[in-house]
Amino acid sequence: MPGRAPDPERSRALLVGIPEVLEGGFDRLDYVDANLEALRDALTRPPNGILAADRVTVLRSPSRAQWHHELRKAADQTGDLLLCYFAGHGYRHALTNVLHLMTRDADLDGDLHGTALAWAEILAAARRPTVRRALFLLDCCFSGMAAQKHGGGELGHYILASAAPTRTQPATALPNGRSPFTDAIVTEMLRGGPAESGGLTMHTLFNRLHERMRDWPTPHVTDGWGPRNGSGGDGPDILLSRTVTAGSPKTGAPGGAATGPKAADGTVPSGSALSGRDPSGRDPSGTDVDGSAPSGTDLSGGGPRRTDPSGTDPSGGGPRRTDPNGKDPSGTGWDGAGSGGAVPEGGGSDGVVPDGPGDPAPDDAAPDHEGSPPSPSGASDSGQVRRLARTVRRWCGRHLRATAGIGAALAVLVAGGAYLLRDGGEARGACPPPVQLRLLASTENRAAVTRAVAAYTASEANRRRLDSADHAPADCRRTNITVFDAGAGDIVEAFGATRAWAGRPASATTDGCRPADGSTDSAAERGANCREPLQDIGPQPDLLALGSSAELARVQDRAEHARGPAAIVPLGPGGYSPLVLAVPARLEDRLRQHGAQRTGTSWTQLLDALDAVRAEDRKGGALPLLRPDPASSDIGLLHTLGLYEARDGVLDGGRARDPRWAERRVDGHHPAAPDAGTLLCELAGGYGGQPALGTAALLVDERTVADYNLGRPGGVCDLRKPVDDGERLLAYYPSGVPALDLPFAEVRWDGARDGRQRTAAVRQFYAWITGAGRDSFLHGALRGVTAERQPRPADGAAWHDPAESGVLAEAEVVTRRPDPATAVRTAADYADTLAPGQVLFLVDTSGSMVTGGKQAMLDSALRHALNALGPQDRYGVWSYPGSASDPASARVEVGLGTPGSDPGPARRWLDSLTLDGTRPGAAVYEVLQEAVRATRGEKHAVIVLITDGDDRPEGDPAGDDYQRWADTKDRTGTPDVLVLSTRALGCAEVETQVFANGPAPDCFAGRPEDAARRLTDRLGDYVRGGGTR
Repeated sequence: MPGRAPDPERSRALLVGIPEVLEGGFDRLDYVDANLEALRDALTRPPNGILAADRVTVLRSPSRAQWHHELRKAADQTGDLLLCYFAGHGYRHALTNVLHLMTRDADLDGDLHGTALAWAEILAAARRPTVRRALFLLDCCFSGMAAQKHGGGELGHYILASAAPTRTQPATALPNGRSPFTDAIVTEMLRGGPAESGGLTMHTLFNRLHERMRDWPTPHVTDGWGPRNGSGGDGPDILLSRTVTAGSPKTGAPGGAATGPKAADGTVPSGSALSGRDPSGRDPSGTDVDGSAPSGTDLSGGGPRRTDPSGTDPSGGGPRRTDPNGKDPSGTGWDGAGSGGAVPEGGGSDGVVPDGPGDPAPDDAAPDHEGSPPSPSGASDSGQVRRLARTVRRWCGRHLRATAGIGAALAVLVAGGAYLLRDGGEARGACPPPVQLRLLASTENRAAVTRAVAAYTASEANRRRLDSADHAPADCRRTNITVFDAGAGDIVEAFGATRAWAGRPASATTDGCRPADGSTDSAAERGANCREPLQDIGPQPDLLALGSSAELARVQDRAEHARGPAAIVPLGPGGYSPLVLAVPARLEDRLRQHGAQRTGTSWTQLLDALDAVRAEDRKGGALPLLRPDPASSDIGLLHTLGLYEARDGVLDGGRARDPRWAERRVDGHHPAAPDAGTLLCELAGGYGGQPALGTAALLVDERTVADYNLGRPGGVCDLRKPVDDGERLLAYYPSGVPALDLPFAEVRWDGARDGRQRTAAVRQFYAWITGAGRDSFLHGALRGVTAERQPRPADGAAWHDPAESGVLAEAEVVTRRPDPATAVRTAADYADTLAPGQVLFLVDTSGSMVTGGKQAMLDSALRHALNALGPQDRYGVWSYPGSASDPASARVEVGLGTPGSDPGPARRWLDSLTLDGTRPGAAVYEVLQEAVRATRGEKHAVIVLITDGDDRPEGDPAGDDYQRWADTKDRTGTPDVLVLSTRALGCAEVETQVFANGPAPDCFAGRPEDAARRLTDRLGDYVRGGGTR
């Protein structure tokens, strides 16, 4: 299909580069100017450039006002294509979850909105009636957030982003001076696209970048660095270059070696991602690099940092490996190091960088390998300089200021002795690199942990000596901490696969692996079915910040059964937040009439009072009791434990437990929100299939109620302060139910060479967060911890005015912790209360699925979804159209009723699937009707439709088939339908949206892996799975 070539005279491009942010400790990005020049040249170079030179505007370090003005000006002057490019720093706000593109004067701690450009403002400024198509290229951290919220252009738009929505990216430049992402774009523009497209389309470009990433080092691929996209209309067909090439570039070197990022001439520079790396993608030095800070920001300032999925040392402290020649293969090039390969200051700690955590002692220093930068004059025999050069090459961190490059940095080191030039040129004493800790928080605890870590990183406490072996100068920063988060169930499952987390061979019995078809345990099958914590969660953590001791007990239990390289060492609680039943304030008098008091009332009494209120309400089904999903929420799990174990007000070890009694009282008709914050957002926003806020009772915690009533920002959405008792919530404190105690725990990994130093850093942080720094963590809504690890008296904004906040200072805080067996049993019993799921996969195999990577998306989605099924779930696979003569028929590929523990038949069908481009279109409406007839009446039945739309040969001119499906959707008993769209327009088209059915009609599209994961996560609401739900 021919690409959409823009009119070079009526199109405009705005290229913005901002290498430096003055405040907040961001790296200086030395590649920005080179990026701007290379991209401008590629866009305008005759004869194949798509724009005239005078139609391209380049802005270097503009103010917010200038940037916004020039963007609107370019949009107003555009009659065809508007191209916007940004190279600089992206910032994902930890509380509002909004992407900001940072200006030089951006104020993180003050008026961020007024000093940086939010992504929504970029889109709004670019929306002009004259803009027919819009193209956005973003080379910055967290840029994938833009690909999730895209738009612009009357006929189409395309967004190409360099990083995942929750990830940072490497800040270093290639030897040609450019960033790896922009260099790859320019390289592909010069190479061109296929003749039939008339050049390089965005669709082809994305696929090539995606292929390049597969051959880049494993940590960069699995940890989220790499291209993301979002598009609408004919955006994928926009031409970025008119250059035509006869064939596509190869993505692998001879013998299977990866090629990694290439320079514009197509060669692999010595400083590329793959310099000195083994074929597995790991850094042979023992220090693997991910270049990202998953699901959060590096709170020393944010930015690229490194991890070690090899399992030897999360900071890169594993034993050094050498190549067959005995040389140090650590590489000299792009490995996630600071900008331009410069010597880092370690987040505010400056000076000479000694041996990195993964480097050998001076006596066994490996010789430099070929390709290392030359030692400065007079220092060629200096082992110290060689080690410094190696550390410079390998170090990665944020809150770092860059010098000119490796060679220049070493020159400063030699000339200045034990000093380096810091910001503004001041000289200070030498500081070793801080200990790099990674903190994994439960999702519901992330916002509190984020605040605390930010405060600790900048505090004087972080400049105290860690132990007697710490001889760094007194003003040196000791620790940098990166925060990332995951749901409670995901954390538990990750610690059941610590071998895989550490890059070791997985075990079918200890790593959550299961045979693909129930009959084999081959290495290939294990690879397809084992969990991948590095990909699903992030790098190996040094520190856990969880919601409850019940969650911690499950993590410990799973880690012990895994018999892997991780040991969990509990440190103690970080604060307390009692669990509460939150009800609309307007119901207080009615509940009191039925015996429910704010404190001192058992679960049985509270639920009986709720039943009485419901019975009085003529609406009948009003006031559902909603709970965050216990599979992903520590609040939801601990509430479940309280309902099971303490229904009569006493945590009695299970003598009066009745899980099914409890589950009958909890609403089962609305989708389970993954966490308490999301539950409130869905209620307040009227989405997610939830009832309106003020018409439901919620199982949450005291902090959630106070923050909502006081209108304080949360980590999921901005909730406005309730205006009356119809919206305000009151907290009821059930007797005997354990409170959230927000425990911290150290994670010790086998083989960590700096384990002593790491443990000291962890314990110093915990002492601060429960001592002098507790206010930054408690934030006026959590109860503090005494030296005896008991709750402090309530003190903070949450309790100043109980009538406003809805919480009570005098409420009992139950500190008794459930034993590990009880926590594990609760999770298992909750899973047993769920009916097995019945899933029918409807797979479009019509001729139109042959093009545009649709089969790959189909394959990825179905394979991912099969992993969500548990042994008691059942599934089937139908393909359609069933025959060339009947587009409304379906063919049974795997019989409905196949056990979820046996995905083998579906996988074998996928392996043998060959699509025929001449096969007629599909009549989706009729096939859906047939699927409904096959599943109607089944409990927890769901249909998963994988399609590129209804494209029957004769069409549906009168809309009769559509109307019949619309009528079927409205009938009681029709199963929900989840849709995965393989169309370029994704779920933006109405005709795709109408296929979906359910309380929150779900349609998934976008990057194949991302869409498949989102589909799989949603499917988890309908199936029992592997026992965690």
